[in-house]
Amino acid sequence: MLFKVSAAPFHFWAPDVYEGSPALVTAFMSTLVKVAGFAAFYKLLSVVFYYTAAKTGLILNIAAIATLFVGNLMALGQDNFKRLLAYSGISHAGYLLLLLLSAEQQPVSALLFYSLAYVLSTIAAFAIAIPVFSTMKSENINAFNGLGKKNPVLAAALSMAMLGLAGIPPFAGFLGKYYIFTESLQAGFFYTTLIAIINSIIGVYYYFKVIVAMYGKPGNDEKVSLPFTFALVLVVCLALSLLLGIYPSPILSIF
Repeated sequence: MLFKVSAAPFHFWAPDVYEGSPALVTAFMSTLVKVAGFAAFYKLLSVVFYYTAAKTGLILNIAAIATLFVGNLMALGQDNFKRLLAYSGISHAGYLLLLLLSAEQQPVSALLFYSLAYVLSTIAAFAIAIPVFSTMKSENINAFNGLGKKNPVLAAALSMAMLGLAGIPPFAGFLGKYYIFTESLQAGFFYTTLIAIINSIIGVYYYFKVIVAMYGKPGNDEKVSLPFTFALVLVVCLALSLLLGIYPSPILSIF
């Protein structure tokens, strides 16, 4: 299951597969497939292995810490956008593992909320990245150079998606991390939560690499346009991310 959700030390396949796959497939794998894997993982731990938490907890604790460090530190040096999001996904797997550590407390609402926040921001980022890749014939971060000048609306939207992934308010990612840290602290994992908070701060740097490329670096004159279907997906995802960041009750009250 750790392999399935690309958690360390079984994360090695994710960056290469994400980079080598078509961007649309990468978007699907990094969102719905990962969330489905965590749903199955949570069900396994909270039902089948409910009385073995003392043994599984140690494994998950080590895996969570390793996953957080691997995901965030490796992402710092990435120039390819899909590889950056792959390591971003690995780091988010580390945060979700903190909730699996708290499986005895049944943190289903927090798990659902964080998963949804991650999915919305990631899909929004790919909704912009795919047309940019097609226009610029490149999947590196420098493909976004000068986007703030060429298309300010797209640049602002991608900035919102990056801020959501970084867990910056008022987006849902901020509350998602808050709920994770709260559940983890209540379960008694103080030091693991502290490590997660430190890694969350590290993660802000590589998300801002994309924002700096859009607004701080010169680009060519290639115009980037967004097809209607991509624009619709982008608007829905960002609107929901903002809405849930301000009013999370509809999701938290499901369970």
